[in-house]
Amino acid sequence: MTVNRSQDYLFSLVNELRKSPNETEWLEFKHNKAEPEEIGEYLSARANAAALHGKASAYLLWGIDDRTHEVIRTSFNPAASKVGNEELENWQETHPKLFKKKVCKYLSKSSPLLLSI
Repeated sequence: MTVNRSQDYLFSLVNELRKSPNETEWLEFKHNKAEPEEIGEYLSARANAAALHGKASAYLLWGIDDRTHEVIRTSFNPAASKVGNEELENWQETHPKLFKKKVCKYLSKSSPLLLSI
């Protein structure tokens, strides 16, 4: 199920997540790294970690420097990514127990990509 959120909400969420002093098991910042073979396992691990920590969602943010949490550009495109031979978005749809909700949205061309699982 895709959750539709307003641009203002998503910008606010990204800014709140960037205030975190460190990455956690359920919060990860990425620049461009997105190995197609590892994406499925990576997303599953983050979703499981969120559940274990009592969080409603796990977050992966591409286009955020993982040391400074500054906004940088990313070349990662989830629509072009695959898990095995399956498109990432289709793979997520076929694993509803792992992905109760999904937000995957570019906030703007110069801002990060937010993936909430």
